[in-house]
Amino acid sequence: MATAAVVGLIFAGCAGSGHSTTHRPAGDDVDRRAMDHRFTSPEAFASEWNSAARNQWQKPEEIVAALGLSPGATAADLGAGTGYLIEFLRAAVGPEGRVLALDVEPAMIQFLDERKSDGGWDNVEVRQSAHDDPGLGSATVDAVVTLNTWHHIAGRTAFARKIHAGLSDDGGRFVVVDFIAEPTPGRGPPMEMRLAPDVVIAELEAAGFSATVAEETLPRHYIIVATRSSGGDTASKP
Repeated sequence: MATAAVVGLIFAGCAGSGHSTTHRPAGDDVDRRAMDHRFTSPEAFASEWNSAARNQWQKPEEIVAALGLSPGATAADLGAGTGYLIEFLRAAVGPEGRVLALDVEPAMIQFLDERKSDGGWDNVEVRQSAHDDPGLGSATVDAVVTLNTWHHIAGRTAFARKIHAGLSDDGGRFVVVDFIAEPTPGRGPPMEMRLAPDVVIAELEAAGFSATVAEETLPRHYIIVATRSSGGDTASKP
């Protein structure tokens, strides 16, 4: 890939609304708050969501590796939230690269803007996105990652088609990281909201991707790597 774009997008709202809550490692009580309310107070979540202790089980290095990023890439995190993945993405693309951080919640956008200013994230662009559209221009990014978000999105195949159209060339990757479809006590969404990997793969393939489950060592998550191909471009189809 010539470049790689990692877009951060977090959808906030009720569990049954199709809105997404993302980057949510918290326990059951905080999970319910996240799904039942908008994220109007990012500071209430940031200390846990951005904790270094999270790295031990979230394995961000494995997530970033699945994206296949290289120095100079333009990158994206679909569900930026309080910015947990941003530093890892910045390290992967280097100072010449670019990271997009997208979110639908205005309070999260403000929080990310402040982190950008305080942290010197000169190669990060923070954008507010829509619930049904990642907000990518045609062929403008090379890789997109979504962490703890995909199970909250309504119309996932249609959404995936827009991601497919936003990837800049064949071989561009869309990486989905989500909770396994079995109990993970104290963390993650209710069982009825979880998606088995084969369901996600079917959705992504219907959107024109080639998709496979990646090897990983995450105790609570799976990683799916979907690759763009022009022969499977269905972005303009209904």
